[in-house]
Amino acid sequence: MSPSSRPVSKAAAKRVTRSQSKCRSILISDKRLGQEAAYSEESVDSGSMEECNWRDHYNSQKQYNDATKWIARFQELKSYKAEHGHCNVPRSVEKLGRWVDTQRQRYRLLQEGKQSSMTDERIQKLESIGFQWSLRVSNKDLWESMFHELKSYQAKHGHCNV
Repeated sequence: MSPSSRPVSKAAAKRVTRSQSKCRSILISDKRLGQEAAYSEESVDSGSMEECNWRDHYNSQKQYNDATKWIARFQELKSYKAEHGHCNVPRSVEKLGRWVDTQRQRYRLLQEGKQSSMTDERIQKLESIGFQWSLRVSNKDLWESMFHELKSYQAKHGHCNV
């Protein structure tokens, strides 16, 4: 009897179906990289990563590793935001700070029309948690802010000699 013609128990069929649906539930489109898919933060646990064969969804082991690392850092960023109230992680905060800086660099490259691994899906995910793409304030905004500060100082002290 060949393996494909063997009767399958209901329990085994449920395990396969559950595994397949778990794989489908954690995949998102990642067209910009030419990948079939990348991991989403939904339903990712250690078991689901092992159950999904990278060859089913990626062109290479490297793409799979990059996607799983990205989602792990994204989860760290969500935790950081929950604790600190923002996503502006300083570079000095080890791997997460460097990762955040890298996301901003990749976004800038994408905006300039250059080669970048940043995708629309990643942009949406980061923006969904309040990620700021630039920490720089425009000159006009900076001027307005300082002007209002000067007005407040003048109202309090009666002069603008700062």
